[in-house]
Amino acid sequence: SCVGVVIKIADDTFIGRIAKLALSTEAEQTPINKEIHRFITLISSIAFALGISFFILSIGYKNQDIVTSLVFMIGIIVANVPEGLLATVTVCLTLTAKRMYTKKVMVKNLEGVETLGSTSCICSDKTGTLTQNVMTVAQIVYADGNGNPKIQDAGSSFTKGLSTYDSSSPAFQALLTCSTLCITCEFMKYFEDETTGKRVLLPFSKVKVQGDGSTINEIQWKTVGNASEGAMIK
Repeated sequence: SCVGVVIKIADDTFIGRIAKLALSTEAEQTPINKEIHRFITLISSIAFALGISFFILSIGYKNQDIVTSLVFMIGIIVANVPEGLLATVTVCLTLTAKRMYTKKVMVKNLEGVETLGSTSCICSDKTGTLTQNVMTVAQIVYADGNGNPKIQDAGSSFTKGLSTYDSSSPAFQALLTCSTLCITCEFMKYFEDETTGKRVLLPFSKVKVQGDGSTINEIQWKTVGNASEGAMIK
């Protein structure tokens, strides 16, 4: 048994600070939002200017009564309002999103379609953490025979399948024991054959040839659980 000491709670924890930062972030207007707002402001100013001008002219020069002049002014203002603007913009963005869908691009927000066209730099996570929830251990650190910490390469695509760690090292064995015992992730050894409907045992690994001609041992067993823990047991 043991006793746990709580030192921070709620917004004072790291998770709370991250949530607070996420909530305090202000959403910036997209380029198309700014352009539509500028266009509507310009059209509205012109419409009101014309309406008021004709209202004054109707009363001062044509000697019309106030009600007739007011109706005339409202008609001019309403006539200058682009009622089809919303429908036109929505249809254009929807058609663009549909074209992107044929390229296997899922658009969650229509305004993001136009924003993507104004993007100069796209940062993507190539490890698969965001797309496939998969992580890979590229390097490990443990003490050598003299007690000095050393960075060793693990056999992954980042090191072209080459590994420099000593699996017989006591420090490595201790690191391996900690990384495998302190997790809840498990291997999924079987897959369901779509043709027969039966569960088939997968081989643990297979040799995969990369684009540069180097080969790596790719783990075939899928992991169920946390992506970081899955990378450690692999």
